[in-house]
Amino acid sequence: MGKNYSLQGIIALYDHDMGTIKQILQMFLDTSPKLWEELKKAGKNNELQRVKENAHSLKPTVELLEMGELKKEIRQIELAAEQEDRVQLETLINKFDPVITGIFADIQEELEEM
Repeated sequence: MGKNYSLQGIIALYDHDMGTIKQILQMFLDTSPKLWEELKKAGKNNELQRVKENAHSLKPTVELLEMGELKKEIRQIELAAEQEDRVQLETLINKFDPVITGIFADIQEELEEM
């Protein structure tokens, strides 16, 4: 199975400047897993505004790292929170969790290999 993300867009955007790319990936790893954990916790606590805010904060990175179908799913999480659809929200979070957690681990590994 292939990766659920691509670094090609970020590599092209920063003209193969690996120093800058490493910094951006490290910032991603410093912030995105925390945002995701906060989003999950907010979902469990029915803090729908926090879910929406965290999903919104994750969207640019999901798009920059070309996370394919996950772009659609993070938007759906934001929309489910906005519409107060708790059942759909829980389903989406549970579906998205192992995928994004795997991406965090894969990017950490890739960063260490750069």
